[in-house]
Amino acid sequence: AVREKALKALRKKIEKADVPSAIAAKIERVHAGFPVGRGIRCRSSTNNEDLVGFSGAGLYDSYTHRADEGPLVKSIKQVWASLWTLRAFDEREFYRVDHFTAAMGVLCHPNESDEQANGVAITRNIYDPNWPGFYINAQVGESLVTNPDAGAVPDEFLVSAIGPNGEYEIQYIRHSSEREPGQSVLSDAHLAELLDAMERIQEHFRVLYKATGDATFAMDIE
Repeated sequence: AVREKALKALRKKIEKADVPSAIAAKIERVHAGFPVGRGIRCRSSTNNEDLVGFSGAGLYDSYTHRADEGPLVKSIKQVWASLWTLRAFDEREFYRVDHFTAAMGVLCHPNESDEQANGVAITRNIYDPNWPGFYINAQVGESLVTNPDAGAVPDEFLVSAIGPNGEYEIQYIRHSSEREPGQSVLSDAHLAELLDAMERIQEHFRVLYKATGDATFAMDIE
């Protein structure tokens, strides 16, 4: 309880702190690059996520900056502050990650209203590496896969090249709790578009990271 209270106070301090003028000016330029009135999604990304032996997925918070919230720096400071949530602190402590080497970056992109789906995907068949394919989690609207609401379960499925001629086939592990039983979050057309993008992402970064001979190479996509 003492640790949680101290971390909460630290987050409040970060959210209220003045930002150095050079950084504030860069954030203002980022904000000015978006259309007036457009919501901006501020996504957390730290230097201690997805390390060997340590997965930090879901530890930190992302925020949507609304048009009526004023300067973008407000939401960015909220993301920075999430470096010091109790769950993030405890996970780093357990895995012996030096807290003072942790740093937070923020990806800002347009936020779409009335999103139909969100998800996380890995460009590899994580259940059976003998078959090329993809592992996908998809959920309805803004019921997040990364930080789900209580009781919310996403679509979880594999798309593997197991057809007679090497074509993709879908193997559902479970369906979304936000859909009617047996209904999928993604339409066939949306899934086809996603698979095409994932193939291109995998090939691009496989070459970039000189991993063309590495059968275990995969990209984690949100």
